[in-house]
This record gives sequence, structure tokens and C-alpha cells, in this order.
Amino acid sequence: QRQPDSLPLALPWLLAWFTGYSRRYLRRHFHSVRVSRRGTPRAVPGSPLVLMMNHASWWDPLVCLVVGDRFFSGQSIYAPIDARALERYRFFRKLGLFGVEQHTRRGAVQFLRTSEAVLASGGMLWVTPQGRFTDPRVRPVRFEAGLGHLAARHPAARFVPLAIEYGFTTEKLPGISLAFGIPV
Repeated sequence: QRQPDSLPLALPWLLAWFTGYSRRYLRRHFHSVRVSRRGTPRAVPGSPLVLMMNHASWWDPLVCLVVGDRFFSGQSIYAPIDARALERYRFFRKLGLFGVEQHTRRGAVQFLRTSEAVLASGGMLWVTPQGRFTDPRVRPVRFEAGLGHLAARHPAARFVPLAIEYGFTTEKLPGISLAFGIPV
């Protein structure tokens, strides 16, 4: 069994295949994927990066793969996922996702150790700091504590907010809108 402070398994060939699959799947189910030009981050290979995003839908991992390939090509990407969900979707274990027991001390330690290994390697970490599916219009936005602890332990890492919204316009299929915030 993998040690909690090692990098999660990410098979490049499988990740490339599933990213292509995700791109085709999104094309069939959405009218468009629109990214605001304001604040689009630049990839800095080898520089630790944390993408903090809302978690509006089960579509998010597919969107992240496509967005990651478009804006952060060549960067190693990892993401935490609820340990129970990872048991259900074991396929994600080979794509850089790692399980975290939510709302437990052990889960917090798992998250921090694995995330620190990712950042120490110069990798990129995608996180949903709310820790659950949440409508993007809900206010106030409440984050789990893990993100703050991670930021305190890695002051050299850039933290970039990303907002994702799924919605209908005048088209038959919904669209996906994304907006990156200013890196912190």
C-alpha cells in the first residue's frame, strides 16, 4: 500500500487517453466551454501550484482534465477526493487522485502529507476547499481548514481561484463558464 506522503499514482498514457475521452464527452453534452480571458494563469513548470475551485457538479473532474490540458500542459496534476468516492470509482486512482477521509483527523493528515508531497515535487494540486458539492451561488462560501494549513506550510506555492458555472442560455445544451482569479 502507498505511503500517505508519497505522490499518488498517475499513469501518463491513461491520463492522456481519459483527457481525450473527457474532451469528446464534454463536446457531446455541452454547447460550449468558455473561459474568461481576465486572469488566465500562466503555467510555470516545476513551480508548485494549487487550483482552488468550487465543486458544483460531478462534471468537474472532466472539466478539470480538459482545462488542465489546455492551460497547464506538461504539469503533473493531482487532486484529493473523498475516500468513499474513490472506493466507488477506483479508476481515478490511476489518474493522480488520492483518497481523503473527510472530517477526521486521519483524513486531515492524509490530505496534508500527500498535498505537501505534490507541491514539493513542483506538481499542481486541484482542490475543492468547500469539500463537497455546493451550488456556486450559496453565500457565505465556507472552506474546510486544510487549505489554510497547506498555504501556511507552503508559502512559495501559488494559489489560484477558479470558478465554474454550468448553465443554460439560448442553446439546447448547457454551457460551461470558467473564470480564474488572481493568483495568491
